[in-house]
Parts: sequence; C-alpha cells; structure tokens
Amino acid sequence: MLLEGMALLAVIAIAAIFVLPSLDKTAPLAAATPSAAPLVQPSATVSATAQPSAAASPSPVHVAEEVEPVVEDAAIYQALSENGVNGSVVDFQQGKILVSFLLPKGFEQKRAAFLALGIAGPFSLEGQQIFVEVLLPEGGFKVYSVIGQDVKRFARGEITDSQFEALVSVK
Repeated sequence: MLLEGMALLAVIAIAAIFVLPSLDKTAPLAAATPSAAPLVQPSATVSATAQPSAAASPSPVHVAEEVEPVVEDAAIYQALSENGVNGSVVDFQQGKILVSFLLPKGFEQKRAAFLALGIAGPFSLEGQQIFVEVLLPEGGFKVYSVIGQDVKRFARGEITDSQFEALVSVK
C-alpha cells in the first residue's frame, strides 16, 4: 500500500517537473470568465433545395466579443494526451479547474486521477480547486479534488506523500 501510494505521488511529481518549467512565469494566466454565448457557434448548413439568396445571407448569430483562447485548457489537454489520457475535457471556471476523462485501458483509476491533478496543479491560481472526474468504463465515476496550491507545495517538496494524499478528497 505504501509503495502504491508513493508511485502515485511520484507520477504527480514527474508531471509537475515537466509542466512547471515550461510555464512563462512573467505572464499572468488568462482569467477564465463564463460567457452567456457558446464559444463555438454551429455552422450554417444549406440544403439542396435552398434558394441561393438564403445561403448568401445566413441568419445573424450572436458571437461573443473579445473571446480569448484559454491556453491553459489546451496545455492541460495536451499534457494528458501525451501521457496516454486521450479525449479529456478541461474547463477553467471561477475558482476551479475541471478535468474529466474516460479511464484509459491499462490505467489504474487513482493513478490516472493523480496524474491529472499533477498536470493541472501548476496552472491553478491562489486558492483554486481542481476537480478530476474519472469516468469508469463499466459505468459510474469518481471525483478527486484538491486545492491547486497543495499540488504545488507537494511538487516543491514542502509536504510529504502521505500529507498530500490526505488532502485529496475522493467522492
């Protein structure tokens, strides 16, 4: 049990080692703000029987102004993909980071969750909570959560494996 716990926490440390140095420490992280309009608008489709004038002037669609891409979402998604967790969904909301994915074949649930926590941790702002939802192939899910600052403290060696594991909530 102790060896398994140490292995899981080593995964977090390794993820933090590879992600932390790549961050631009001088640039502030983009603030994610929820928008009333979706960021991706559905494309207009034209049927074969539609009149040409209808295709030339589609109905107006509300597009959010000044939409900035959330670089952190893409970075977490890419790091998870590079570590074998494909098809994840990452979302920054006020006060929290949400990561969800289907447990890949050959991965142990807790290990995959701790990997995602370790990858998302360096992107968290002060006091920001990280939630990792692991969807199980047989149905159901588990949610692992921790404050991002605790992931950073663990990566810096300020807290032990067992202290960090005690800080992670599982539901």
